[in-house]
Amino acid sequence: MLIVALTGGIAVGKSVVTKVLKELGCFIHQADKIAHQLMTPEKPAWKKIVDHFGSKILSQDNTINRFKLGAIVFSDEKERLFLNKLLHPLVFEKKKEIINKLKKEGEFK
Repeated sequence: MLIVALTGGIAVGKSVVTKVLKELGCFIHQADKIAHQLMTPEKPAWKKIVDHFGSKILSQDNTINRFKLGAIVFSDEKERLFLNKLLHPLVFEKKKEIINKLKKEGEFK
């Protein structure tokens, strides 16, 4: 089994590489999607984020408005570090769960 983590800045070709890997039959799962799921209302990460940043980052439907949150974290290094320190371990743990599940199902050898 080969596990590849694809990272990079904006407009460096991550989407192109992802598309090629998918066409080759690779299983693709994006960390961004996991992070978004972790930030859905009433999840533990959602609560910690709202407790820290306040209700000003919420949309009317109680979801985190990623544009509002982004405006804060991309203009304040301490706030970005707080969010990363909270989410990164949770994302990595979820990734491990997904990989272990795929191994058990025979998707990986």
